[in-house]
Amino acid sequence: MNKQYLNLQFLKWYLTQILNKFKKVKRLEYIEVHLVDHCNLNCAYCTHFCPLSEPNFCDINVFEKDIIKLAQLTNSNINDIRLLGGEPLLHPECNKFIEIARKYFPNTRLSLVTNGILLNRQNNTFWETCKNNNIVLECTKYPINTNYDEIEKLAREKNVNFVFAKTPNKQYKIFTNFQLSKKGRINIWNSYIPCFMTRTCTFLRNGKIFQCPIAGNIEILNKYFNSNFEITEKDYIDIHKISKLRDILKYLSHEIPFCRYCDIFKCTPRLWKHSEKSIKEWCIE
Repeated sequence: MNKQYLNLQFLKWYLTQILNKFKKVKRLEYIEVHLVDHCNLNCAYCTHFCPLSEPNFCDINVFEKDIIKLAQLTNSNINDIRLLGGEPLLHPECNKFIEIARKYFPNTRLSLVTNGILLNRQNNTFWETCKNNNIVLECTKYPINTNYDEIEKLAREKNVNFVFAKTPNKQYKIFTNFQLSKKGRINIWNSYIPCFMTRTCTFLRNGKIFQCPIAGNIEILNKYFNSNFEITEKDYIDIHKISKLRDILKYLSHEIPFCRYCDIFKCTPRLWKHSEKSIKEWCIE
């Protein structure tokens, strides 16, 4: 895979998002939520900052409270909910999260996003939970020593919906090298308009909806590097303080103050590699 191909794909993403930003958000299409913040892979450029995270597990009671409120606000009408991380299979109560999400969103496409490494270690209860709750196991391929063909075969044998995340092949896993500026002086509009994470990666964390996982998880980077990327009340919307879905849609239709940190025009596609846990993987200066 050459640099010209990567840049062409990146240009397509940019153009798509620029067109999308001139449309108002009319419904909540997508939500993603961490079951854990940490991971059993060590991916450079991770936009969820998982290589930097200490073991941190989502509280099942907080999750259920958030899902109930989200169902009330949306009348259980969201196209796609993704349970991810980190690596969600590291959570000992993974099955319960699946059951709760399905209980309150019976018709939503509900997926569990995994790197697949732990799938062949799961017991029958896990597979039955996925099958009975119509879960889509969404597996991302990485250029590591994992037999993805065997993993897919196992899922098929268990009669569980299984798909591979969109990626050329496991030799060419692509990450986006986002560039954050500590100074926070970037033109917000220039950052927001071409961003391909806002509206497509809406992130729920502890009752707060963020436009992207970078803003939603920035506390992980702040803690690891003792940095000070600021999150204000205008950077998220607290679902427990609102009563109408339109408040969420209005929030998602506009840029947020945190956009001033993201230098979108310096973002570049990168082939997968192990993280060195250097701040240069995420920050310009």
